[in-house]
Amino acid sequence: MRSIPFYVIFLFFCFGFFSIGFTQNSQITIKGKVMDAQTGESLLGAAVWIQQIKQACITNEEGLYTLHVPIGTYDVEVSFIGYQKQIKTMKFEHNMQQNFKLEPESQSLVGVVVKAERQAQVKKNQMGSMQMSIQSIREIPSFLGEVDIIKAMQLLPGVLMASEGSAGFSVRGGSPDQNFILLDEATVYNPSHALGFFSVFNNDAISRATVYKGDIPVQYGGRLSSVIDVEQKEGNMQRWGFGGGIGILSSRLFVEGPLWKGRTSIAFSGRRTYFDVFLPLAPQPEVRDVNLYFYDLNLKIAHTFNKNNRLFISGYMGQDVFGMDKDFYMRMNYGNKALSVKWNHLFSKKLSLNTTFVISDYRYTMGEQDNQMKINWTSKLTDYGGRFDFTYLLNANHTLKFGATSYYHIYNPGDMLLDLFDMTFLDTSKTMHTTLDPYHALENGIYIGNDQRIGEKCSLKYGFRISSFSNIGPDSVWYYDPNYQLIDAKYFGSSKFYNTYFGFEPRIGVNYMFTPSISLKANYSRTVQYSQLAQNSNTGNPLDLWFPANPTIKPQVANQVALGYFQSFKNHAYEISLEFYYKGLQNVIDFKDHSQVMMNEKLYGELRVGKGQAYGMEIMLQKHEGMFTGWISYTLSRAERTIADVNNGKTYLAPYDRPHAINVVLNINPHPRHSVAANWVYYTGNPATFPSGKAVIDGLYVPVYTDRNSYRMPDYHRLDVSYTFRSKPNPKKRFSWDLVFACYNVYGRKNAWSINFKQDKEQPQISYAEMMYLFSIVPSITFNFKF
Repeated sequence: MRSIPFYVIFLFFCFGFFSIGFTQNSQITIKGKVMDAQTGESLLGAAVWIQQIKQACITNEEGLYTLHVPIGTYDVEVSFIGYQKQIKTMKFEHNMQQNFKLEPESQSLVGVVVKAERQAQVKKNQMGSMQMSIQSIREIPSFLGEVDIIKAMQLLPGVLMASEGSAGFSVRGGSPDQNFILLDEATVYNPSHALGFFSVFNNDAISRATVYKGDIPVQYGGRLSSVIDVEQKEGNMQRWGFGGGIGILSSRLFVEGPLWKGRTSIAFSGRRTYFDVFLPLAPQPEVRDVNLYFYDLNLKIAHTFNKNNRLFISGYMGQDVFGMDKDFYMRMNYGNKALSVKWNHLFSKKLSLNTTFVISDYRYTMGEQDNQMKINWTSKLTDYGGRFDFTYLLNANHTLKFGATSYYHIYNPGDMLLDLFDMTFLDTSKTMHTTLDPYHALENGIYIGNDQRIGEKCSLKYGFRISSFSNIGPDSVWYYDPNYQLIDAKYFGSSKFYNTYFGFEPRIGVNYMFTPSISLKANYSRTVQYSQLAQNSNTGNPLDLWFPANPTIKPQVANQVALGYFQSFKNHAYEISLEFYYKGLQNVIDFKDHSQVMMNEKLYGELRVGKGQAYGMEIMLQKHEGMFTGWISYTLSRAERTIADVNNGKTYLAPYDRPHAINVVLNINPHPRHSVAANWVYYTGNPATFPSGKAVIDGLYVPVYTDRNSYRMPDYHRLDVSYTFRSKPNPKKRFSWDLVFACYNVYGRKNAWSINFKQDKEQPQISYAEMMYLFSIVPSITFNFKF
């Protein structure tokens, strides 16, 4: 990648900083923190609203807000979903700090979003982003009663599930590996349980989740399509509390409380399925001995040293176990581990710093045995890293964000142990141990960005990242000619930096307010991705393989432009958004036909590189108030690739091209104790490559394929519904409960999971298609409690 001249960087910031000298001083700055009155936990996404001057803002990840107002006396309204609204009359004569503590509501009607938050949604210059409240996620009908953040995000425009039941998802035509999924800043490489039917995020343990589509904030890099930022609950600093749920196939428990009242809190949650408890009751003997379950554990400790220093320690561990031991031995285990330590420090009223150190680990093992052989295969990916994130409130019109990140990646593609049994002499065997060389890499980044207001109607955000990615030995690199023939191999010793890529990633966005309720937004972003995924299928297979860019494969690059129209009306009870985007992709990778992914030391020789594009329109209408709330969204999109050695060089559809997608989400709240929810989804079928005929070679019938992805799977659609019955509201009692009855795929649509073509045994010249589907109607019941 070419380096960017310094004068380009200088000019990029020249306009913004030049305007600093002309800042209006007629306004004063009001800032502070919004927190839970009972737990002391900061509230991200709380709305601070001043009615008289129509000014609003949303608190950041530390619960901090900043407003710039004229001198005067105003009514300040602070609100957050699930909390009692607070209104305070205040006189502002000079810059000041004001904190707010909100009391939780004993029972809240989920789906009611405060007006100030919607006003800020129209005013902010961030496009393609949405914060998912945990309360509203709980209202969405779920599969087998397991509330799921990832499944809820798949109901947003531009976000499509990869396949039925999969926790993998595509954002604006991108592949699942182009999504950066973070749990308290630690990377989650595989967000799925049970082969993708559930996600790793236990809703009891989660405080907030935000999705960024395309317009990725300048502090993030390394992925092309989206960032999913998930944060765990901090825990109650005042009193102990418990909660959880009991479902048909899983149970959950959540515990929180003060280790040191007012200073240190702990939050712990656990979840486990018990498929394995019911399998011995199955009528099929071969199923009774199957070992099948998953679990996950979440922990977070928060400590307040003083008003300027806070420390957070977060941990996650999850594991899937699947295996059978009798008659036929087979096992497949996979799981994630993550640890993050975060220190929040306020140097002054203007400057703050978040320092975070993280470790993340994803690994899987597979084993199989019969009378002739036994095989065990292990693969893993480990990250060690840290980041420094500064926020500086320069003045009333400029907020600077700058910092640095560094991650050390260790990719272990495979370690295989193979035992071959000699059937003639049973007491002898041959053991073969094969280990593929691990890849080591160092990924660094520095960034700076500025949020700038220009008058009352216009705001800008602009900045850039400079990233680097270095391959480090020990490593063996295979080199290929333009025809992908092996021409050379080199070995690089331990700790040797033998290849480095640099990336320049500018981001710029503008928001212009035509009226207090109508805005037009535009943005441009450039992102670079240095790690990618070799996928065996689109069905959430945990055996997919991560690998880095190296001297033979350049990092992927995306340039995206977007234009959006946003409006709220009917006193902000309704909101409509319309976004258009175009994304150009460079160094897009795909695999040649019949490629080998597992245990292939020459994996890079299986890759083919080209370009791609994705473009589309997303429209969303939301209703926030009243007995009926929810949204309707429609996405029209295309995603294409052009790779010289794939599909004879002709442009073909990307694996996640789904031109039409419709999501309908409805919540009905007629009474505090009763609510009904429903969602209906429709997707165009995924592109697929099917045989178009047969050829006879040496007496064998061989399928003949036409263009890649020239066919489609059947269209996908389903309806889910749920009914929730809650305990009677009683502010004097801490114990509350609810009972959720849900049904997944109400009308029993048999959505295709895969289609295979089989040859008729009696007439081999004839083939037939066999469709496999996963679910028809799936009812569930879940009992949730909290005290």
